[in-house]
Amino acid sequence: MNSSKWITTGNVVGLGFVLGMLGSFLGFFFLRETFIDIKVMLMIYLIPGFILTPGLYSYWNKLGGKKGHVILHYLLHTVVTGGLILYLFMASNYYFADSKSVERVFEVERVDGYQSRNRTPHVVILINGVERDIYFPKVAPERLRNVKNVKVCFYKGLWNFIVIKNNELIE
Repeated sequence: MNSSKWITTGNVVGLGFVLGMLGSFLGFFFLRETFIDIKVMLMIYLIPGFILTPGLYSYWNKLGGKKGHVILHYLLHTVVTGGLILYLFMASNYYFADSKSVERVFEVERVDGYQSRNRTPHVVILINGVERDIYFPKVAPERLRNVKNVKVCFYKGLWNFIVIKNNELIE
């Protein structure tokens, strides 16, 4: 059997799409562990589609032999390239964080999720003007109601976004 029959434009695009979706999912998985504004993540995710679509639109249409809609090309470039770039950005910030940790106490802005069985109990703190959720999945929800402060141990990530390594309630 000739293996080159399996290497087609459709298969390469499909594999890229699956890898991009996986990268998107894993990139957003780091959101709970990193102090980063969601707007920054969305820019990292969406901008490659705006850059690549105009440049590659006619190339992909010639390569495939069919004319695709420009919106589908944008979605493809966004998911594949944006997803992989987002994952690489978030993973490198997390895994290559500074080795020196910092501990700081933050005042709790509000407590969420302790009344619902479907949500993980968490507190909301304000750091650098951005609201962040600090999750406590193993803490009894009733214990969170009266919490005023949270001690957070964090590291400076490779791209200067704070990475949470540990947190504890201060009652």
